[in-house]
Amino acid sequence: MANFITQSISSTYSGQEFTEILFAPQEGSSDLAGIRVIPNIKVKANMYLNSSLTKIVRKYTTCGFAATGGVTNVSDRTLEVSKLKVNLEECGDAFYGTIFEEFYGSGTAIDDLTDTVVGEVARKRVAEAIADDNGRMAWFAASTAAAADYAQFDGFVQLFVDNSASLGQYVEMTAISNVEDTNGDLVADGAYELMKSAYENQTKVLRQMPNASKSFRVTATIVDNLMTTFEQLGTGNALGLSLLKDGQSLSFRGIPVVEITGWDTQLADATNPNANIGKNMLVYTVNDNLVIGTDVADAGSQLKFRSNDDDDELLKIIAKYKMGAQFVFGELISFYY
Repeated sequence: MANFITQSISSTYSGQEFTEILFAPQEGSSDLAGIRVIPNIKVKANMYLNSSLTKIVRKYTTCGFAATGGVTNVSDRTLEVSKLKVNLEECGDAFYGTIFEEFYGSGTAIDDLTDTVVGEVARKRVAEAIADDNGRMAWFAASTAAAADYAQFDGFVQLFVDNSASLGQYVEMTAISNVEDTNGDLVADGAYELMKSAYENQTKVLRQMPNASKSFRVTATIVDNLMTTFEQLGTGNALGLSLLKDGQSLSFRGIPVVEITGWDTQLADATNPNANIGKNMLVYTVNDNLVIGTDVADAGSQLKFRSNDDDDELLKIIAKYKMGAQFVFGELISFYY
């Protein structure tokens, strides 16, 4: 038995004195915001892709028919989901002798934690942890990873690595002047130089897509460096000051810059199979060009609570769902690491 909720309550318990639970924020629970989700996939789904068609118009010379010109190709890409699970347990003994014992049941229901404060903590925390884990897996999982925390399926970064030749841009930041120093840290104005390069070297098809449908997804290191550049562009720079005062969303040449809060932590995790990327990462693409497949609408709502089992007297939390990641058009992806 391994409790997933522990306690280190230092206050002296003196009878009934309910105190509200304050939950610490979960760092990476919004790391998939804006990404397209395809539900109801049981095993896999084929996405059929049609290439562009151009140079088919010819000068009219005389009557007749002669097929000529360019071609358009229909190909496919597979979005495959893997079966995932959550198995956690909690014994009420962990909170005996604390204020929370006041809210336990009585008699044969004494070990049923479902509707207690402990059950509330379990329900909220597990749902948020699933969202956090889904973001980490979607970006950094690799089916060949040694660590169980990353070995569920191939996430976006692993897919980028495996399909680097088909991406619009797949660039190591050290290849761009004035971006990183020898320690892998961004130099002054390094984020600006990075994003300027990403913008100017994007494929023509990505460039023509509406700015509102695209985003630069970046580490916090890039956001902080870019903000410093904006703030210091001339004395009293209006753009930098307005961003500071009004809390406006950060953008670069009209394209939203989105900080993915979990990336910095995950890139610093030695068990991450893609930790060798370094401290800074940028993914520039059309938002719905990145796809998550699943068999449920919301994995966090799939929790099953099994309590008051007289054999083991444990609260058990179970979740099962399927999930996978895939990108659609490689030419719409600029990946910098």
